[in-house]
Amino acid sequence: MSLQKPMQLIRENNRSLNIRHLRILPVIFGMLVCMSSAAQVQELYLKGTALMNQGEHAEARLLFEKVIDYDEDNQEALLRLAEIHQQAGNKPSALNYLDKLEKNAPGKGSYLKARIFALSGNAAEAVKYLEIHLNSEYRLPPSKILLDNAFSEIENSPEWRRLWSQNWYTADEELLQEILYLTGSAEYLQALEIIDAGLLEKGDWDALHASRGKVLHEMGQFQASIQSYNRAIEISSSQSDYFYGRAESYLALEKYKKAIEDLERAYRLKSENLELLMEIGLAYQKEGRFNKAIDYMDTYLGYYPSDTEARYLIGQIHFEAGQYLDALGQYNKCLKVETGDPRFFKARGKTYIKTKTLRYALNDLGMALDLDPEDEDLWYLKGQVRWSMNEREGAIRDWEHAARLGSFEAARMLEENTSR
Repeated sequence: MSLQKPMQLIRENNRSLNIRHLRILPVIFGMLVCMSSAAQVQELYLKGTALMNQGEHAEARLLFEKVIDYDEDNQEALLRLAEIHQQAGNKPSALNYLDKLEKNAPGKGSYLKARIFALSGNAAEAVKYLEIHLNSEYRLPPSKILLDNAFSEIENSPEWRRLWSQNWYTADEELLQEILYLTGSAEYLQALEIIDAGLLEKGDWDALHASRGKVLHEMGQFQASIQSYNRAIEISSSQSDYFYGRAESYLALEKYKKAIEDLERAYRLKSENLELLMEIGLAYQKEGRFNKAIDYMDTYLGYYPSDTEARYLIGQIHFEAGQYLDALGQYNKCLKVETGDPRFFKARGKTYIKTKTLRYALNDLGMALDLDPEDEDLWYLKGQVRWSMNEREGAIRDWEHAARLGSFEAARMLEENTSR
């Protein structure tokens, strides 16, 4: 059979495919632009959240305003802007943002509105908006509302008393609150009894299984905790807290790979919880995957560059990975901010030992000892450095001091080097 006809069909099919591809290119391009814009908006929001958490409200406000420029109905940004203006004492602007929020998410801004009016002593308006909040899907637990100091000025008002004469919470919500209270009070066995009775009465309920997982974790029964969280996640896999709770038990059992999977899933479900980035990084460190650990810690520091504790921890990861110059860089940044923490001098001193810059190491260990003279390990390390520098008498004195504080390593070095 001639190949001419099949080849002609192939060419015609290719032309048809190319035409179809050209037709969908604008659609694909539009989707990519939307995805890029959404990612940009999310990044602006996260950076704003980090700045707000650090108390840098003016800078945070600018970023949230940029979010609104891209997406004027962004609910979280509107709420954050309202909070910033409320804290700055700009009540009209705060209420204006909350009014915009209420148009697309009725009830979401009503709690903050109630707080604003309560702080100004307007009990009637405060209770009005608190009632809207209590009727909404965003309803907070009673403990959070009743312990909120913003309402202390109106607690004796007739409006407040009338509001709380009604029962706003379902039996299920009250059950979860009781379990939470008992868990926080370390009444674990009583909490388990209530949970088990609830499961018998109501059947499978993810929130009860998760509560059981939390209680069992607090009791140190980590495998049983995981099993309870497994069932909660089988029922509902969209709750960040369930994955985080299971990760805690995996970490306690040193099952780092599974813990990392859960922590990453928890972060994807609730990316505004930026502290999870650091927890994921530390989990990767425990697993021995230092580059991944550093990636996550660097991402966290991108949001919280002034967090010296995080810098110290990433320095520890670099040190453990044998990346001593990078470790020194992190410790230097820590000490530019805080010179009163002996850990920073000690960590840098230990790193200088690794890089054979012993005079610098000796100086840092001395600075650390000025801040914490009871650290036996510091005296031992100082003795080690002095011995390497042929300052034998000084090394012996340092080891003697360390031995008096309880250092077995120093006692061993004294025995080996003074009995000759």
